[in-house]
Amino acid sequence: MARVEGDLSVSEERFRTVVGTTPDAVVLADRKGTILLWNQAAARLFGYTEHEVIGRPLTLLMPHRYREAHQAGMMRLETTGEARVMGKTVELHGLRKDGTEFPLELSLGIGKTPEGIFYSGTIRDITKRKQSEEAQRQAEARYQSVVENAVEGIFQTTPDGRFLMANPSLAQMLHYDSPEALVSTIKDIGRQLYVDPRKRMEVRALLSQYGLVRAFETELICRDGDVISVSVTARAVRDQQGTVVHYEGTVQDISERKRLAADLLEEIKVAEVTRALGDIGHDVKNMLMPVLSGVDLLREEVQEILGRLAARGEATQVEASRKVSDELIEMIVNNTRRIQDRVRELADAVKGVTTAPEFKPCRVSTCVADVITSLHRFAAEKSVELYAQGLESLPVIQADERRLFNAFYNVIDNAIPEVPPGGSVTVRGQVDVGANALVISIADTGKGMPPDVRDAL
Repeated sequence: MARVEGDLSVSEERFRTVVGTTPDAVVLADRKGTILLWNQAAARLFGYTEHEVIGRPLTLLMPHRYREAHQAGMMRLETTGEARVMGKTVELHGLRKDGTEFPLELSLGIGKTPEGIFYSGTIRDITKRKQSEEAQRQAEARYQSVVENAVEGIFQTTPDGRFLMANPSLAQMLHYDSPEALVSTIKDIGRQLYVDPRKRMEVRALLSQYGLVRAFETELICRDGDVISVSVTARAVRDQQGTVVHYEGTVQDISERKRLAADLLEEIKVAEVTRALGDIGHDVKNMLMPVLSGVDLLREEVQEILGRLAARGEATQVEASRKVSDELIEMIVNNTRRIQDRVRELADAVKGVTTAPEFKPCRVSTCVADVITSLHRFAAEKSVELYAQGLESLPVIQADERRLFNAFYNVIDNAIPEVPPGGSVTVRGQVDVGANALVISIADTGKGMPPDVRDAL
């Protein structure tokens, strides 16, 4: 008997040594929940000395919200033997001597001795782990908030062209109802999203070589077929073996920036053209003034020469020459003044001033006759005849004669070079009573316009 008691004493001493040196808090309690054993780790964790807790109830170590459930569990175990948490590890909160709570991990066990059953609890402080988990949770929440609320599109894609993740901004940018719809619909990014699939291949090549792509500009196709200009910044994410596992980055819609840049470039071009036209108009205007002055001197010189010829008895030749010279001089004067008018219109247009039409009574026949007079020398050089038919019977109309002249002049002037020698250009007119309008046609004997050019007019 003495030997058995000695063995028990040795075993108990070994047990106390192990319990006393373990880094985890260890607590033993009897079937009523009275604390029987309290190691040094428990003392450090809860702030109670062994003397302060031995014989005290386990509820001393629990926040009030747990005590009722603890008593119910002890009662259930006593009456039915049901142990819901025995042999398991649970996470709870403990109550220190100073009244503060802390998160803990509790592993419960049950044992038997000749004196009856007892409960064991191994307790570990998980404050740091919980703080780390909370920090991780907050970091993930912040990251998710950034992704969800970012103005730019954010993505993760596989090298073969599938979406792993897309944020709401990217889905909205590409006109999809949700990120999930975008991810599930697009199976081949290069073929389904890129206007030019080769651009996707170029991005992959750059990521493979450099691992990073910044501000890569390309065009993407939206769900409804719209095309947008975007700037892509991405990096390649690799595993420990250096294999690319996915790409991640951002997409910025730069369509508006592109449009504004194009508009600005167009404005610059227009400004340059406007300035050039203004300079040309000013120069032409200045050069025409001496032409008109020179015409008067030319007319006087011609009259003097013709007068000397007439005095020699060459009246017939003089009369013919006078007629030709008067006609040519008149043509020079009229066309020079028309050029002045056009230059004035050009100058007004450059300044943003629109010249209002000057409507007044006008005869089409007179206007066409002036055009033919101005162009008949040019037509004669090409062996082309100019005709007007049915215009004398047309009524007087209200029109801007200067603009009407320009219209006829441009059409006939353009037609003359296209007519073969011996051909003609004819202006015809008639009244369409039903439409209450004049119908003017200009026809030539040339080969005519190609169908594609005619249809484009």
